[in-house]
Amino acid sequence: MAFDWTINLGNVLTLVIMMIGGFTFIWSMRTDVLLISQRLNSVERLLDKLAEVSTAATKMESRLNVLDERLTTMSARVENIKTRTDNLSGKIDTRLFNMPQRRYPGEREEQ
Repeated sequence: MAFDWTINLGNVLTLVIMMIGGFTFIWSMRTDVLLISQRLNSVERLLDKLAEVSTAATKMESRLNVLDERLTTMSARVENIKTRTDNLSGKIDTRLFNMPQRRYPGEREEQ
């Protein structure tokens, strides 16, 4: 069986059609790659923003924890002051009610 090295029109047409198909494939892949790279860039920007928001949220949470500690401390101080004021008020009331009343000249004694 001998191999025929002649080139005919069918071979040329097949080669041209395969080359056109290859270029079309490469062109379509190029546009797909460009679209995918644009989408990837937008996702990267979104992730950067998300990282910034996450960092800010963490900072805010730590600030809120500090404020919570301050409020707890202040609340304890206010309760302490309220207790001391109530005790002092009770002592003052006791002293006022136990004080002998002054009588002014000409004043009658109440019954």
